[in-house]
Amino acid sequence: METLRHSYLSRSHLLTMAKFAQETVDYSIKSYELGTPEIHRLLGKHDQEWLNLNRSIADRGRTLIAAGTLAVHGSQKADSALRIFGALHVTYRAATEIAHSAALMVEREQRPPSPQLRELGHFVNSLVRLCTVALFKKEVRYAKGVLLDHRGRHQFKMTLCRTLYDLIRTNEAQAPLELAIAAALEQIAEQAYEIAQALAPKILEHENHHGAACVTCFAA
Repeated sequence: METLRHSYLSRSHLLTMAKFAQETVDYSIKSYELGTPEIHRLLGKHDQEWLNLNRSIADRGRTLIAAGTLAVHGSQKADSALRIFGALHVTYRAATEIAHSAALMVEREQRPPSPQLRELGHFVNSLVRLCTVALFKKEVRYAKGVLLDHRGRHQFKMTLCRTLYDLIRTNEAQAPLELAIAAALEQIAEQAYEIAQALAPKILEHENHHGAACVTCFAA
């Protein structure tokens, strides 16, 4: 009888990671919009839980290897899970960088960030929320919404370029921190598109041939 093999990444782990990443993005954006240090302190506890989750994933991998039941990667399902895993890690790191920059702005009693930076944050937050919903509901249509919003993506890029240009030219003391926030928001947006593409591979080419199919990138 063939031995039942399991993926290094369980669906439960990826869903928990997605929840943590989405919450951290939301908290970090609120931290610079509201200018409240309390949110940054809240993320300290969040960070410990994130570390514990990653230890749990590593422990699962070691257990499966020891039992000889670790699945060999290379299938579309496994590759998609790994892409999402990597994107969530980058998203989480970028979000914590935003929170750190926001905390420094509050500490130095600097002015609130520009309206453009707020606009970028709202758009990025919406992307991450859609990807998180796609993961939990296992429906391609949410990922499709991210991938096919060409107007929103173009507007984000234009606003980002103008924001970076204005910040580079200014001599204001908080410009480096706002630049760091803008760069981190760009990173998070890129990871959201990576997750959406992992959930809906070739959707742009095949959207006319498939309906709102289920996302099946997770192993049991």
